Amino acid sequence: MKYIFLFFVFLSINTFACIVGPVQLNVSEPNGFNFVEKESEFYESVTEISITAPLKYKGEPFELGIYSISLNGKLVGKSIHSSINESGVPEFLGYVSNKPGFSYSVSFLYGEGRCKSYEFTASNEK
Repeated sequence: MKYIFLFFVFLSINTFACIVGPVQLNVSEPNGFNFVEKESEFYESVTEISITAPLKYKGEPFELGIYSISLNGKLVGKSIHSSINESGVPEFLGYVSNKPGFSYSVSFLYGEGRCKSYEFTASNEK
């Protein structure tokens, strides 16, 4: 009986965990994404990343996106994006250095609530 408090604490922590993670998919045109990666017109040694995504995927609404930048495998920047452009679809526009060692990952998450159903990722990580 003296450990019943610990049991309830442990139980309450686990009840908020997502048992099954989102289905991992790649950003691609068949899934409704438009992905463009090109040299920036305004900055030297910088790559411009532009992605538009569908507002819904298999009935699940777009919730948020995550942009991560790494240098030699170590995370140096991470941000959340949730912009909807003037056409009413999710859009991401970002810049990353194209010098050796830099890599990026852009994810779009679909679903409602804490546990998302689908995660689409575009990346130049090797």
